[in-house]
Amino acid sequence: MKRIFKKFIREETGSVNVLILTLLFLGLSIMIMVRSVDFFTQVIETNRVKRDLALATHAAAMDVDKVKLADGILALVPSQAIDSFFTYLQKNMRLNAYNIPQSDSYIEEAPVIHKILYVDYEARTIQALYGSTSNCSLSGKTISCTVVANAGTEKEATRTVNELLVGPSVVSVIEVSHNRFSMLDPEPIVVADTQQVLYGY
Repeated sequence: MKRIFKKFIREETGSVNVLILTLLFLGLSIMIMVRSVDFFTQVIETNRVKRDLALATHAAAMDVDKVKLADGILALVPSQAIDSFFTYLQKNMRLNAYNIPQSDSYIEEAPVIHKILYVDYEARTIQALYGSTSNCSLSGKTISCTVVANAGTEKEATRTVNELLVGPSVVSVIEVSHNRFSMLDPEPIVVADTQQVLYGY
């Protein structure tokens, strides 16, 4: 009788161990799946933000000051450039006039527009069209800007972007919040874009 009882205990203990290992493996698999899905959704969202930011920045770069251009000076009309930028950004990201996402937008919170700059690396000048030139520097044909994501919260994070310039350019830096699965904290996505200022197009 004792031998049968000991055998029963061993079998029960073994079954419990197998069950525990199975549950641990299942939990780990779920965590990996959630992380993987979140990663791919973040990549997709980042690519959409990059595309829409590029369109808005390109629109801003097209607003050349024709009066100065007649005198051989390539410059932007700042107010028109900013208007064009926000018009295209709001249209493509589906934002209202206050940059609040509409019901059909793919982002859930208003984007943070950190900087819109007019940069001429040959003249070594950085002009702020929106925001400021603080924490931005030129090194050769590259401009580096440091911004604070999640500013004013306990989750503040510093992000640095580097953009290669090709002639006088408009450089923009924005931040959107990637809302992850409920078990994960929101992740700031900081995206920059550069568009060369052209005329006659």
